[in-house]
Amino acid sequence: MNTVLTPRDSLLINRYRGLSIMRVVLVHLGLSWFFPPYSTYVGMFLPILFFCSGYLSLFLYRNRTSDRDFMIRRLTGIFIPFYLIYAVASLVSLALGQGNGFGSLAGVLQALIIAPETAQMPYPLGQIWFLRVVVFCTLFSPFFFKLSERRSLFLLVPVLAGAVVAVLRGVGLAGST
Repeated sequence: MNTVLTPRDSLLINRYRGLSIMRVVLVHLGLSWFFPPYSTYVGMFLPILFFCSGYLSLFLYRNRTSDRDFMIRRLTGIFIPFYLIYAVASLVSLALGQGNGFGSLAGVLQALIIAPETAQMPYPLGQIWFLRVVVFCTLFSPFFFKLSERRSLFLLVPVLAGAVVAVLRGVGLAGST
């Protein structure tokens, strides 16, 4: 794999990321109803966001100074913004008398692993599910990246596993309604 991201590739990836981020923002604003039935196609941009993140993660891994450096940089880039936003939101919520702040020690520990209780959250909990997915991918991706240095087909393993889980989950959800 090429370890240099060309300006053309960078522009293309940034455009895909921009469309994907716009999709997320529009859906969270409740605007997925806009211009039906065409607005339903907007859903395809979320997997593109994960694909772009994976591509950039592989690029960063291939240009790493060490595996430890790669993991520290990726995980701090995930955890630090969450902790800062969570702390500020909790303090504002506490100052406005709308919450119990950080709650108990158990609540703080749950927040540290990005799994706080819904009751202690100063903002809707549903929006942080993707952080757990990104942490999971960050923890397991170096294994597949390392294997892909010998044979690039190993990169298909997590893609196929994700597709199988998505199909099984979709079938399970469809069967329960």
